Amino acid sequence: MDNSITQTAQQRETLGPLTELGMRTLRALCMTAEAASRYVERQLRAEKELDPLELELAGRCASRARHAAQDAMNNAAGSDKRAQRLLDDVSFLLAINREKLRRATRVEVPDNAHLHLLRDALTKYAALAATTR
Repeated sequence: MDNSITQTAQQRETLGPLTELGMRTLRALCMTAEAASRYVERQLRAEKELDPLELELAGRCASRARHAAQDAMNNAAGSDKRAQRLLDDVSFLLAINREKLRRATRVEVPDNAHLHLLRDALTKYAALAATTR
């Protein structure tokens, strides 16, 4: 699932490390939102009960994705603050039972290994950005 394997070094250099990490975070949020949306749809069709968090998950993922994209477009916050917000988004995703969504919908969701690698890269970036400002 890690797209960095298929990207060339030139593509990564052009994007910049924080932009690349942000795009990977956005992709993970969008994948989870899609799976959550389909999960709710299937549960409602089957007339099964949903808890409030299940009903809100797609919207929460979409809201986080929108804010991350806006931060990247505006470049309003410093690099360390943007990295910290992206880290918060990855932590949010790690707290979700994405496997339940994947099994129920067969929609690809980011796996733990991918999210842990992303979190590690963002942690390193945030630490480096904080020391160079």
